[in-house]
Amino acid sequence: MSVDCTDLLNMRHLREEDKDGYFLHEYPSLNGESNHGEEEMSFDEVDVHRLDEGTGKWYAVRGDQAVAEQEPEAVDVVIVTYGNGIPTALRAAQTIMSRASEDKSKSKSKSKSKGEKNATRVAVVDSPYLSAAPAQLVSFLQAPLAAKAKVVFADICKQRLGPLSAISVQLHNDKVLKGKKWALVGAADTYNPLGNLVTFLSEADITEAVGRAS
Repeated sequence: MSVDCTDLLNMRHLREEDKDGYFLHEYPSLNGESNHGEEEMSFDEVDVHRLDEGTGKWYAVRGDQAVAEQEPEAVDVVIVTYGNGIPTALRAAQTIMSRASEDKSKSKSKSKSKGEKNATRVAVVDSPYLSAAPAQLVSFLQAPLAAKAKVVFADICKQRLGPLSAISVQLHNDKVLKGKKWALVGAADTYNPLGNLVTFLSEADITEAVGRAS
């Protein structure tokens, strides 16, 4: 089973006030070519979203490309999600990185140790196949660039019933998460008032989960 949320079809920007056009893509041509070279993702594929520190803009590549990048920058946090969780996780990632930068600015008076990083790096993994852990998700989590990263599974479904609950347990049992700090977060396990997003998975839910990952 894979999921695609129709709300994303009408989404143009990650943040409306920025008019960044992040969710605008070229329409696939008649020969099936698209931004990724294929019209559809296979069940084993994931997309990895990362922030380009040079331009300050987000970009996405397939999981195998992310692993194969020459000398990729290691990430500190990996957020695994799908569907409407992607824009929510990207905004949460921006908040996490901004707070980390502010904290480091406040501690400028302390001497900087040799080799200390300048920023906290967050990767958001779009994993739309929900019946099992996609092969590219497994290889990304096991790659050197994510070796020391906290992992948060951010489910847009209710936590006790969401598919990422089963997938995170599968990865744990398969030793993919061995030695990693990880956490699971989902939408509130309660009734949601019609026309209200109050119980939906939020940026605050994800940032809190990153803080408690152990």
